[in-house]
Amino acid sequence: MQTALDIAGFVGPVGPLADAANAGISLLRGDYVGAGVNAVAILPVVGDAFKAGKMVAKGADKIGDVAGNLSTVVGKNRITIQTPSKEMNYDLVGKPHFDKKTGKSVDTPHVHEKVLASGPNGKINIDGSQSITRQLTFQDIRIIKRYLKLE
Repeated sequence: MQTALDIAGFVGPVGPLADAANAGISLLRGDYVGAGVNAVAILPVVGDAFKAGKMVAKGADKIGDVAGNLSTVVGKNRITIQTPSKEMNYDLVGKPHFDKKTGKSVDTPHVHEKVLASGPNGKINIDGSQSITRQLTFQDIRIIKRYLKLE
């Protein structure tokens, strides 16, 4: 339950409430260090950075858990964000992707970064020579949450 509260603590307006509940549970269990960490996590921005460090330290480098939770919250397996020069496809859950460019499998969650180029007729094309697939990071999670206005 506390892992779910750790993850929920990163999600927009419910984050501070989840962190406060988590601090209370830790306190009741006699885990004073955990209670302190979760109390600091209530603070916007600084708290999330502190809590992310705590999660990594306790083995929750499981970006897959955070991505899976985000997928459940938004009801989608993939989030696509496009700028004038790039298209980012964030695969939060699902099967690994085989990257033809590197010849390697990339576990999910992962990101397909596609570079966009405008042709002479104004049509937007994908420049495959510059497109990559890489592992999802906690920074990507923050970008997705900002884009979806969950922060």
